[in-house]
Amino acid sequence: MRTNTPALAIFMTFLAVACDSGTPLFEKKTQTLVRPAKLIEIGQANDNDFLNFPAIIQSRQLSVLSFEVGGMLKELMVIEAQKVNKGDVLAKLDQHDLLAKLSSARAQFKNANIEYQRALRLIKQDAISSSELEERKSNRDVNKSQLETAEKALQDSVLVAPYSGAIAKVSIEKRQITQPGKSAITILGKQGLEGKINLPSSILPRQADEESQQRILILL
Repeated sequence: MRTNTPALAIFMTFLAVACDSGTPLFEKKTQTLVRPAKLIEIGQANDNDFLNFPAIIQSRQLSVLSFEVGGMLKELMVIEAQKVNKGDVLAKLDQHDLLAKLSSARAQFKNANIEYQRALRLIKQDAISSSELEERKSNRDVNKSQLETAEKALQDSVLVAPYSGAIAKVSIEKRQITQPGKSAITILGKQGLEGKINLPSSILPRQADEESQQRILILL
């Protein structure tokens, strides 16, 4: 049997070098497998568990105050976010013309009432006719109505806090000419907030039957 001497010599030399270096002749390579971990399952919420409806959040005690007569704003006693008590004067119009009208109305009513009272005495003496008495009474009543109107106009020239709370908004400035009914001061009371939602009538019976299982989320 013939042996290939050169090839055998090369193989033995390679084997000796490998043994001396400590490196295995044939290295086995392995691949590490990455195993995914299940953290959370994402899915669509059951419609039977959540009912979503928009809501309107508003104050349970909110008033927008305005003057019922026109005029120039003479005094402004409050600023926004200021706390006030019930009955506090918030703003006042110039009352010069209103006071003059009130004084005139009082004088006219006083004279008309004197004439009417005199007519009541004269009618008992048959000194005047019944028509004259009715005319003086009518004149007295007209002047009384004018006096009440002048008194109310003077009262309406002052804004007063209807309850204790805080000033939410001031829409007027000093020396500004205001119109009757125009928003002047907004006051917020102390009764907290409330939310209002509109529920479809179709879900009300189901909501009543499954009240313990349903949860309504109000989206602000």
